[in-house]
Amino acid sequence: MAQALRSLLSFAVVDLAGSVVRFPVWWYSDGVVAVARWGWQGLRYRARAYAIPLWLRHFFVPMYGEHEWSGRLISVLMRFVVIFFRAIALGIEALVYALIVLLWMGWPPIALFLLVVNISDGIGWNPLTSVFSSYGS
Repeated sequence: MAQALRSLLSFAVVDLAGSVVRFPVWWYSDGVVAVARWGWQGLRYRARAYAIPLWLRHFFVPMYGEHEWSGRLISVLMRFVVIFFRAIALGIEALVYALIVLLWMGWPPIALFLLVVNISDGIGWNPLTSVFSSYGS
């Protein structure tokens, strides 16, 4: 019986408390690295899907075998427009991935703040009300 109790206390103190203490360390080290790696892989996938180097390589090649000047001009203009908008889309996607990484890093402080506000509001003291009520008077 004493061995079982010691094992239970060891689990409760070492494993559970250790997990609570280890969580922020993991979140800002291994977790950020994993999310950043996921974003980088996603961005590399999208860059390969947009195939901008392929479009640049064939920039002056006439489309549909049209070798007249008007066909070549339309081909160059069309490829320029496609490359331009694909580059813009890739840049927007890079910003979205960067925003996801920043949200990952900012989520625990926001969650902790909201937890404190909800608990304090539950006991009858809302720190936001006390801060913002002084501005109205």
